[in-house]
Amino acid sequence: MNILLVVAHPDDEVIWCSSTLHELSKLDGIKIFVICLWAALEKPGSMQSVAKGYKDIDRKDQFYKACKELNFHKYCLVFETNSPFTSFSFNENTMKHEFINALKNIEIERFDLLITHSPYGDERQHIGHKIVHRFCKNYCSANHIAFSFFSPILLNYSHKPLLTSTLRVNELHLISYLKCDEEMYCLIFQGNLGIKRKAINIYKAIDLPLHFKQYTSMTRVTDLIYIDRMAKVAFETNILKRFTTISEISL
Repeated sequence: MNILLVVAHPDDEVIWCSSTLHELSKLDGIKIFVICLWAALEKPGSMQSVAKGYKDIDRKDQFYKACKELNFHKYCLVFETNSPFTSFSFNENTMKHEFINALKNIEIERFDLLITHSPYGDERQHIGHKIVHRFCKNYCSANHIAFSFFSPILLNYSHKPLLTSTLRVNELHLISYLKCDEEMYCLIFQGNLGIKRKAINIYKAIDLPLHFKQYTSMTRVTDLIYIDRMAKVAFETNILKRFTTISEISL
């Protein structure tokens, strides 16, 4: 199973769901690919919260080191673009062009599931994150690809629990499996916080104390992933069947 993570900035691949994706990468036949659309959204080097002695553009090399640490299979960061630069304006053609080029760079012919930012832009409600979500959702819809997104909070759905047992594979626990409506479901995993902390510490260019203050996801071991109906099938067929039932619970 090929899982493609698409993010806006170098460090997003660590902050939001790396504790889960790292554990999934250990499973036979599961490959994690990553595309960071940085230059397709904004001019690299614009972040202000930079550690002393570093520049924001230093995140480029740190992105590749972090992805390697997380055991991701292949990864690509969009650092330069020939398209006219307009910060955080949604240009479908430009985004698609850079995305297709990135797919070629990571040599992926097909992927079974795409994971990206939430529709509201995550903890800081970042406009770049919202744009990436919109692009990815449109792309998956047009190409009939399973779509999902991470979220640090439960969204405004009914969230009906579906599990009646505790499940685990290696160090990855499935905490909850929730039905939101006929088209949307939510998975809550407990992954590996240690590897997340190790990977984020690779980003020496980041003002890490400020990040820890601004993002609870920096110190959380639980990852919420919302999945559409196609993604539900992909998860159940390729991932959830690998989990071992630890105990059945009478409700």
